[in-house]
Amino acid sequence: MRSVPFKPSVTIRMGRCASPAKLKVMQFSWTDIDEIAYQLAEQRPGDDPLTVKFTDLRSFVEGLEGFEAEPGQSVNEQLLEAIQQAWIEEKEDAADDDEGGYSPNQPYR
Repeated sequence: MRSVPFKPSVTIRMGRCASPAKLKVMQFSWTDIDEIAYQLAEQRPGDDPLTVKFTDLRSFVEGLEGFEAEPGQSVNEQLLEAIQQAWIEEKEDAADDDEGGYSPNQPYR
């Protein structure tokens, strides 16, 4: 299983309850492939990354909350393939997590 560093999508000011107006959405761009894959897996669980056209994939990424393309950054087929592969791996990891989990040898009675 691939370990991915935890990247919260919302930053909350510690010490007191933050109102919705004070919540800040994390910003990411095309080079944040793992974050893009995580967001796609969360927001589009019914989509199969292998059947998504690259033109649609680009639109999906640009529509993610917190996504902001860096000025002058090119988007090419190689980058979209890397995002597609990371999305596939993210979905596989999520499916592995859903299967079973911890099960003691002798359950408590």
